[in-house]
Amino acid sequence: MVIKMRVGILGCGAIGSEIAEWLDKEQEVALVALTDRDREKAEKLAERLVSNPKVLEPDEFIEEEMELVVECASIEASKDNLLRIIKKGKNVVTLSTGAFSDREFKRKVEEAAKEKGVKVVVPSGAIAGIDGIKAAALEKIDHIKLRTTKSTEGLGVEKEGVVFRGNARDAVEKFPRNINVSETLFLASGKNIEVEIVADKNIKNNIHEVEISGEFGRMYVRVENVPSEKNPKSSKLAALSAIVAIRNFFENFKIGV
Repeated sequence: MVIKMRVGILGCGAIGSEIAEWLDKEQEVALVALTDRDREKAEKLAERLVSNPKVLEPDEFIEEEMELVVECASIEASKDNLLRIIKKGKNVVTLSTGAFSDREFKRKVEEAAKEKGVKVVVPSGAIAGIDGIKAAALEKIDHIKLRTTKSTEGLGVEKEGVVFRGNARDAVEKFPRNINVSETLFLASGKNIEVEIVADKNIKNNIHEVEISGEFGRMYVRVENVPSEKNPKSSKLAALSAIVAIRNFFENFKIGV
């Protein structure tokens, strides 16, 4: 089997670990490097992997020879490293889409990617229907709303009920590790998103409900995600969507992208 792509992972938490474990079994991909601000976390992950990736400091990681970097760390890590990675000519799959609520940062990322001829891919994450929303946005979307319901533990709050109402940018600022999906919806639709976040101490799944209306008609998408076993703030589907995004880089037959 010919290796089609060398990949590195920035961020070795719950999602990064799931992606690394999948890459470890994928014959067409070589997982060559890991980095995390908590080096011990990266080292423990590397010990579990057959592929024996290097554990590097961020500056070393950025210089490593690879075609694709998967960022699944944090908004802060994304803003600290994404531009530097792109300017080294590396493609990126990024899950910390909340970083793009900083429109100037988004502009710089787009310009750098165009200049270097690389791709920056935002997976669908913990929601579904992004392909349909992008299609609907080719004409006119009148209204789009996201209602997210998570456990109080997952949101890091004590009270139940509605804990936020507002737009996508403010939602990301208040819940940076929970509501990246709101920025993903904005990027797909180009429309201001009405966001409502609800805390429920008894809920088991992370629920995202998206309502859209426009010239195409009406759409309602509800996703009940199993939380990551390692981090209740994240949904298992987020890691799976990143894996699909990685596979799309080297697969010749693609559906819905």
